[in-house]
Amino acid sequence: QGSEAAEFFYAKILMFAITPFVIVLLVYLYWQVIACRQGVSLFAKRLSSALTTLKDKLILTACTVIYLVYPTLCVQAFQVFHCTSIGDKQYLAADLEEICWEGRHLSMVLLLGVSQVLFFVICLPSIVFVLLRRNMDLEDGSLTKHATIVRYGLFYGAYENNRYYWETIITMRKISIVGLSVFGPGIGTERQAHIALAILLICISLEIAGRPYRLITKRFVVLGYLELSTLFVEWTTMWAGVMIYASQDLESEGFVICLTLWVIISNATMLMWIVIRLMMECIHEKKEELIAQEAADKIHGVKKRSMLSRKFSDLANS
Repeated sequence: QGSEAAEFFYAKILMFAITPFVIVLLVYLYWQVIACRQGVSLFAKRLSSALTTLKDKLILTACTVIYLVYPTLCVQAFQVFHCTSIGDKQYLAADLEEICWEGRHLSMVLLLGVSQVLFFVICLPSIVFVLLRRNMDLEDGSLTKHATIVRYGLFYGAYENNRYYWETIITMRKISIVGLSVFGPGIGTERQAHIALAILLICISLEIAGRPYRLITKRFVVLGYLELSTLFVEWTTMWAGVMIYASQDLESEGFVICLTLWVIISNATMLMWIVIRLMMECIHEKKEELIAQEAADKIHGVKKRSMLSRKFSDLANS
């Protein structure tokens, strides 16, 4: 039974290892079908610098999907190395009958574990950083080009020009938390919680010092507020958890209840604020689209009336 559990675990790790490549293939096939239905080439040259091509949409879709599954990929990459000490040996946490660092486990570590850590945890963020850095250094300001914004704006569009790399810092935060969630139980609950508090405190300090978000209008100020507020709620939630864990005596029952209520209220309030802000921004964008459409219709109407008056004038003169 233990051997079967280990085999299932390795099969799952292998499945996640090939997931990004499958995603890219499926995305390519989807947009290839769209291109065939439209009767154009998927990699046709851009006719205008302001035109969004199917190739742009292909790259954007692939980046978005991989960005969403990235934390899960990191979890699976770390799981292979997660072992538990029992006696004088270490056993795989997913199957305590599988001995670590020898035989099949060693082969899987070298084959799947190391390759996933190198590719997912190290290479993917590095590729994004190098790509943005290269475009930033170009004299023509490639980060402001329409094609670059459409393709890779997900990684830098919300940040100031001198903070184009900020998504890499956020990725490091995700990797740290994911790694702590995988390996943390092995160092004990209290140590794990204190390390999490330290990571969140560093993240809060970086957000305050970095001020990364682009303030196009006053409405964009809310991005920084939301980021700091969510980090603060996470920190207080973790701190409350540590205090609850340390307050197991009967005399602390009231204190534990107060902390529990605080965690529930603060997280629920944060979630409600995010949802309300999202709805408000959607309504605002819809209004702006209607205003822009009305302005375009007015301009079109003025041009049409101008052309008609010119025609009448020409007829009268003739």
